[in-house]
Amino acid sequence: MESAAFKPPQATLLTLPTELRQQILRYTLIADCAPTLPTTQYDNSDTYIQVTFPIWNHQRGRSDPSRHGHWGREPMTRIMRVNQQLLSDAIHILYGGNFVFRFPDRYSAIHVKSSLATIGEKKSLMRRIGVEIVVRLRQMSVHGANMSVELKRQALVALKSELRGLKSVEFRLWFKERVKGGEKERRLVTETLVGLMGIFRGLEIVIVRGTGWLDDENETRAIVMACEERLRAA
Repeated sequence: MESAAFKPPQATLLTLPTELRQQILRYTLIADCAPTLPTTQYDNSDTYIQVTFPIWNHQRGRSDPSRHGHWGREPMTRIMRVNQQLLSDAIHILYGGNFVFRFPDRYSAIHVKSSLATIGEKKSLMRRIGVEIVVRLRQMSVHGANMSVELKRQALVALKSELRGLKSVEFRLWFKERVKGGEKERRLVTETLVGLMGIFRGLEIVIVRGTGWLDDENETRAIVMACEERLRAA
């Protein structure tokens, strides 16, 4: 009597140990969410996902979710639609792990709500975001109301209101101009920035100084340090 041919056990993604399956899912999400970033690392470092609002397609007469960079389009979320187990695992990794959803500078409250509507109910699971602020000194050192600053304030208020589970906000400040008005200008700009970032008081606030424009400007470093001190003291 011939012995039955040996058949090796069939391993599938769902039968793998949980830690191994989650690591594979993390690599998949990195590849799908940030495939063009030259600094993408397949390790435990942070992975930034650029969030852009849905772009209106005039030919189709509706917002087009297929444009590059728009969170929620294919292939970014397809892994979440395979089955409930992978959905559960992927949600935990994406929203509770080392992924940081970064919102660009030119954002209004309407853009915020449009982007988060794409994410849907899972937005309540989002723990970490990054916010870019381009610091235009002439606008931020003016007394009284300023439309550009007010639009930023409204967008940040919308972010805090929409993301109820938020724990940490990383502000990346890009200084576009050199400080020319001395101590008075530094003080006014600091007050404006603290007013914007202070919307998220009670959460972990991290301030990062963007490099590439005024990388060696001591004045802008002083503004960042002053903002950090003011926010800690609040």
